[in-house]
Amino acid sequence: MNLGSEAMTIREQRLSIFKSFGASDEEAEVLLAYSSSSFSPSARTSELELPLKDELHLADWQGYAVEALKSSVPETLSKYLVQLRFPIKEGISGTDNYLAATRRGQIDAAPGGLEFLAPAKIELRIHPTAGGHIPVIVVDDRTDFETMIRAIVRKNEPVEIPSSMGAAAVKGLNNWSRVLKIRDAWIAQDESRNGASWNAAFKAVSRPKAAYQDTLIILSQGPYSNTSSEQVGCTPADWLQKSLIIRLEHECAHYFCRRVYGSMHNNIRDELIADYAGIVAAEGHFRADWFLHFMGLNEDGVYDGEGRMQVYRGDPELPDSAWAIMGKVLVAAAKNLETADAKLEARTAPRPSDLLAICDHWLEALAVLDSDKLWWPTTA
Repeated sequence: MNLGSEAMTIREQRLSIFKSFGASDEEAEVLLAYSSSSFSPSARTSELELPLKDELHLADWQGYAVEALKSSVPETLSKYLVQLRFPIKEGISGTDNYLAATRRGQIDAAPGGLEFLAPAKIELRIHPTAGGHIPVIVVDDRTDFETMIRAIVRKNEPVEIPSSMGAAAVKGLNNWSRVLKIRDAWIAQDESRNGASWNAAFKAVSRPKAAYQDTLIILSQGPYSNTSSEQVGCTPADWLQKSLIIRLEHECAHYFCRRVYGSMHNNIRDELIADYAGIVAAEGHFRADWFLHFMGLNEDGVYDGEGRMQVYRGDPELPDSAWAIMGKVLVAAAKNLETADAKLEARTAPRPSDLLAICDHWLEALAVLDSDKLWWPTTA
């Protein structure tokens, strides 16, 4: 489909696509606003060297991974992440010891290790992505996964973790062991320096947060997107393996978008990109039928009430009539991606250029773009 006359502005072209799916003028405006709440294709720099260079915390985490081979992941990480030294307990995040440890890095205030049912089945990987390597904690036991999430993401509070939650992308986690390394190096430069003068110096000197904050992914085992092996035509064992691959590459795609485009959003376009990456990694090619099943959409874009589509309806939520049209747009985009992806070689992960080609288009453009023109003429 022709995206529009050159005389039309990009905004007018985008509105016309929504209208071609049956949207009224008012609905098209609402849908355009929702679509634009995702990251902008123009947000990235024009010249990129992919994969991106690793973030600053990777060197430390590579050391943690080696160290964990000699003991266990929880035992190793508890030396560096103070949250893993506290139990899961209601109100603990407001206690003096917890605040001293997590806000001021007073490690001695932490009482001891966090208990896991199967610590030997918790794995730490350093995973390569188009956005650079990233630490990945894979937790085999569901209860242990929830414990890890409560500790690292929810301040050790016993909050309910939804059964549908299978992964968490953690960004901006203060790693006090890295802060203390900076402190020790600072003190070593001058014998007159000490811990007291360091506190003032740390506040006075502007440092990039990347110098002491970590980014990582926490994954669980289990069927992806509440989908059974029968629903995707796999054996139970094969589907568990594919589910972990999809879940991992899904989160890695979000990480890529954040690093390259500056943000990631709770938006259906972001989910299409992330599930595209996961399905390609698991199957070699993108499967629109799998994606639409995960979302809970039939061939006509009608929501079945059970898939993930509803999670991304927006805040405030899109009206029913506009959301129904978005379902049709998403079906068209998924099928168009499948057609385009079938022209590429099978692979164990999407190429960086594949992700860029998709991310460089708004969702509605993916629904109507000529599939022969989606991919760049590159093998990168």
